[in-house]
Amino acid sequence: MTHELNQLVDERVLLQRWLECAAIGLLVFDARGHILFANTAAQSFCACSLADMTDQSVEAFFPSRLPVEHHAELLDCLSQRRVWQAETALKRGNDQSFWVALQLLPISLMHNDEPGFCLLLKDVSPQKAEIEKIERLSGFDQLTLLPNRAQFIVDLQRLLDQAGANGEVALLVYMDVD
Repeated sequence: MTHELNQLVDERVLLQRWLECAAIGLLVFDARGHILFANTAAQSFCACSLADMTDQSVEAFFPSRLPVEHHAELLDCLSQRRVWQAETALKRGNDQSFWVALQLLPISLMHNDEPGFCLLLKDVSPQKAEIEKIERLSGFDQLTLLPNRAQFIVDLQRLLDQAGANGEVALLVYMDVD
């Protein structure tokens, strides 16, 4: 029994170190939605200390941190013991926004085999920035950096929508050199 317990502690330490190296936040909740554990990455993502999080309910802790629709989905998945995932913007302690991917997973708590949940948090800001850059560059010629036909259509649609919303008339003169 002692060997099994030591092995379990070793596996938990290994998992904790792996999550920290991968910069993945981990929150563990009991079946009532009370926070039991938060690693340092999760504390950083949520801009608070472990003492601020421990024994708080998910309902009380997340409303100020998640958009209303995500908070409602999270509570719904907790009540139905379902997997949930979303991406949303959070604010760090210095009010700087960043994108985080959230994934809720139902688990069984080891100390009493009671149902619980873990919420994984991963900063996806660099990936979001790269996607935005690729989308922005896809509308421009690589050599001249002039807008291409696809960007022209996007800009035209935006301008026509604005003109229609303001009750204005738009005129387009189009000359193709091809």
